[in-house]
Amino acid sequence: MDIAVVIQVPVADQDELERLVSALAPQTPVIESRPFDGATLVQALVILSSTTYPFFRTWITSRSEKAKNTYVSIDGMRLKGFTAKEVTRITKEIDLRVKSDESDLA
Repeated sequence: MDIAVVIQVPVADQDELERLVSALAPQTPVIESRPFDGATLVQALVILSSTTYPFFRTWITSRSEKAKNTYVSIDGMRLKGFTAKEVTRITKEIDLRVKSDESDLA
């Protein structure tokens, strides 16, 4: 299972994203992004695997408990993680892909 996701957070949370990225994929750059709505964000493309996904899941759940905005894009689908319900939607989407990949291997 390898799932490519783009993670975006407000620029004020850049240090937090950089710590996550350094744990998941140390050579991955964190870049600044300015969507059309005017908010400045930082983002990183990471590949989640069966070993890194649990760490990511804990990280994004922790952010929702602190009421911090996080956006995750999977195959062009942009999911917002701010509340526990939204984070559950993100993790369920990734879980479905993980299970799909595992069944393809069987």
